[in-house]
Amino acid sequence: MIDFSQDRWDGVRETYAAWWNGTLKRPIIKATFQREYDFPIAMLSQQNCHRTELPARDVIEGIHAHLE
Repeated sequence: MIDFSQDRWDGVRETYAAWWNGTLKRPIIKATFQREYDFPIAMLSQQNCHRTELPARDVIEGIHAHLE
């Protein structure tokens, strides 16, 4: 679950403003975390979007699980 309070967003904005101004004394590092899901189908992508046999509900539930 994404849980950013207003204070955390304000901190992110301050960090990026300092970076753009050249006053941040450290690099900004983007971290992406992925979980494995026990879901019957893979996330919809260009590699599998042609699979018309996939039920729409399964695709929607897969996207919902991914976004959580």
